[in-house]
Amino acid sequence: MQKDNTRSTGRAWLLALGRIVAAATLISGAAVPVSAQSVDVTPNDPRPSPGWTLTPMFVFSQSSDSNVTLAGQGTPTIADSVAGLSPSVDLGFLGRQTTLNAGYTGSATRYFTVNQLDTFDSHLYANLKQQITRHVQVFAQDSAGWLPTTNTLLLAGVPFARVGSRIETLEAGVTLALTPLTQTSVGYRFEWVDFDRLNPLASQLLGGHSNGVFGSLLHQVTRHVFVGASYDIRRAIVAAGLQQFDLDNAEGNAEYHFSRDLIVSGGLGIARIAGSLPSQDSRVGPSWHAGMNYKFDRALAYLTYLRSFVPSYGIGGTLQNQEFTVGAGAPIALRDRLVAGGSYAWRRNDPLALTANRLTSQWLNVYGSFSLAPWLRLEGFYSRSTQDSHVGGVLQNRVGVQIVTLAPLRFR
Repeated sequence: MQKDNTRSTGRAWLLALGRIVAAATLISGAAVPVSAQSVDVTPNDPRPSPGWTLTPMFVFSQSSDSNVTLAGQGTPTIADSVAGLSPSVDLGFLGRQTTLNAGYTGSATRYFTVNQLDTFDSHLYANLKQQITRHVQVFAQDSAGWLPTTNTLLLAGVPFARVGSRIETLEAGVTLALTPLTQTSVGYRFEWVDFDRLNPLASQLLGGHSNGVFGSLLHQVTRHVFVGASYDIRRAIVAAGLQQFDLDNAEGNAEYHFSRDLIVSGGLGIARIAGSLPSQDSRVGPSWHAGMNYKFDRALAYLTYLRSFVPSYGIGGTLQNQEFTVGAGAPIALRDRLVAGGSYAWRRNDPLALTANRLTSQWLNVYGSFSLAPWLRLEGFYSRSTQDSHVGGVLQNRVGVQIVTLAPLRFR
């Protein structure tokens, strides 16, 4: 029986891989006119190039996972070796008035011992910016994911569990240049989260969706100083309509541009929430955020912190949410062929209902990458995710290596 399952899983992987290759072929055929004759292969060139770019990528990984079932504290954990194959394709277009980026990423995961956990997850995305006139630009972006666990969702108020999860976010809006020094944006945002209801563990996860509008105003005071304001108004519907919440956030913002490469920003305001639960009255509290971004050539660093009210699609209700993230990556040696980096994220969710438990989650990722060839990289990585619900905790460590192949095809 186990051999039959293995063959079935192998056939499924090959079929999925065949579909990816076929899709990439169709996309490239649709993207390039019949008369096109110039195709440039430019491996690992991050610079934007006019016209169409098709980037197929394959990642093969081998790792060790300390807790494949995401067992909680006091429950026996199971460790296993894991093999992964991740095909993806990205299609981009850069024109005078239009910027388009769309793609698909899949990941087949094979567990050597606990092979009933074998999974295939998928992620689709699309981003569009269109300059309508000199002063008007429209934008739209959509992202959808199908994931085998909840610890990679990065959503507030969702306990770590090995439960299939689906998420989609959609944003669309318009940016107006009011003056040479002032611009404003307004848009619509939709978010949807659902879980595998056939899994008994999903009984503790509610799911839901939200609709809302957002906007911002930014004015350049001096060469380095920008000031403005932002707002976010949402209605969240959780647990198939059993819970409904209205959330309003408004902040005054400021940015200081030390240079084109280094920007520091922050904001302070108020947040209001009104819910449908009998025990939850309307509340008003402070909200703020701070951040730093640095990008120069291939070096990147960022740091953000924010605090606000958000809905919980996992445990239900609403949360006072705090988030802190920091990350960096840069070439370190061997003529920029050796690159190192990492990221750390911390999130604390304090439910406004006294009957719910606080969640504190952390994610740590560290990697090193060496370019064996312009189209081939060897990477080593370590990741750690933890969650403390104050009635138990979940800890997962993963360490491994992966081989990455990619070569952008530019059509002119």
